[in-house]
Amino acid sequence: MSGINSKQLFSKILVGIDGSAIALRAADSAISIAKQLNISNIIAVHVLPQDIRYDYLTDRVDPDIPSPVKGAIELASLEAQEWFNKIKEKQTSDVDKKINMQTEVLVGTKSIADEILTYAANNDVDLIVVGTKGQSAFKKALLGSVASSVLTHATCPVMLVK
Repeated sequence: MSGINSKQLFSKILVGIDGSAIALRAADSAISIAKQLNISNIIAVHVLPQDIRYDYLTDRVDPDIPSPVKGAIELASLEAQEWFNKIKEKQTSDVDKKINMQTEVLVGTKSIADEILTYAANNDVDLIVVGTKGQSAFKKALLGSVASSVLTHATCPVMLVK
């Protein structure tokens, strides 16, 4: 990409994280691209599936949600934070290229793909990086339903990582 102004191409990368080896490779790829193109902003997003919420409409842990649901959300958030920490450790190993790594755990009100797409649109994301298969309950999907939907419906470039 020499001779091309990377600031015109990408300034903010979103990477979807679900803890799978492929998602962690996607994060490595996002970091590599950011370093090569001098992109300073990466957002790592983990979306908790909408079924974890049952019929509760709030997007965060609050007093009206029963304890078992709150506990499931908190445990899933803690697990996601461990993944984010692993990614941040890799990202900070290169002192010369500082990247602002933002992390978000979203409690889905829609499909995981729709949450990623909405978040990307609302946060001016220029590139979405996702793994081809993740840890969904339906591991038999060939491409992965989240990756396929993100690729199909994104309004910005999408990079799929195997």
